[in-house]
Amino acid sequence: MEGHVMVTGGITDNQAFRKAVGGGLTKQTHINGLEALEKQIVEASPLNIGYDLSRPQKPYFDEFGYTEILGTYIYVYPLSTDVACRLVDQVPDSGDPAAVLSKSAQSDKYTDMASVTGQKSVVFLPGSNLIWSQTSKEMLYRTMHEDRAAVIKPHPLTDAKDIRKLKLAFGITRLLEAKQSGFNALLDAHRVYVTPTTELGIYATLMLKDVHTVGQFFKEHSGTYYPLYRLRNQPLKLAKAFEMPERTGLFHKDTSPEKIHQFFEYALSVREFYRPLASSYYNEAD
Repeated sequence: MEGHVMVTGGITDNQAFRKAVGGGLTKQTHINGLEALEKQIVEASPLNIGYDLSRPQKPYFDEFGYTEILGTYIYVYPLSTDVACRLVDQVPDSGDPAAVLSKSAQSDKYTDMASVTGQKSVVFLPGSNLIWSQTSKEMLYRTMHEDRAAVIKPHPLTDAKDIRKLKLAFGITRLLEAKQSGFNALLDAHRVYVTPTTELGIYATLMLKDVHTVGQFFKEHSGTYYPLYRLRNQPLKLAKAFEMPERTGLFHKDTSPEKIHQFFEYALSVREFYRPLASSYYNEAD
């Protein structure tokens, strides 16, 4: 491939990112290192593919989505949650978590996060666009009631209204600042609580932390990292998923183009297995 051409609206389109979230956050520069890989993936996809898409489709899916993960990887997934889960679930329990971490960015996604240390139990919540749809209020309250060491780390994109709700519910001493470093908080923690939208939950499992869920059971399947989140507390299996990109769609920035093509061929073979054979598959259009 000659040169690096940004995919409009993709991972490295900083203008689109600023338009979506405002000017308060900037992605780390290592994200820009995914530009060439992103272009390879988009060009290789045999179906329509888009950045950060949800997965509302049936197993005989029509599209792929992708998002960044661990700073140096891109996760490509079918827009069927069931199929996306099966692709990851098939791998053996024989990976090397330390090796995967050594190839990751091991930092926050955003710049200028203030350092924080010493927290042994941390609840990582989604931003305000997802906090109450992805988080089980009952599980959150139970966690904060029963785990007296737990503190909440709000997402950097948490608005003042939701921060106030959390402070009123649990007190200011049990909230970290939204602009404090989630990654630093994770490093010292022994125990973490996450939802499937939280990339730090993937880091936590690879770091052999004790990972718990505060996810909303009936809605968490729509979380970006849900297929991987299902492997929480299975570090060897999760690591193997990163080591088998041709089967799982977890591509490191140094992944060969051959493995990208192998993944799409394999994903389409799984899709073909679900090709509808009975008329009951369809909903009659009005």
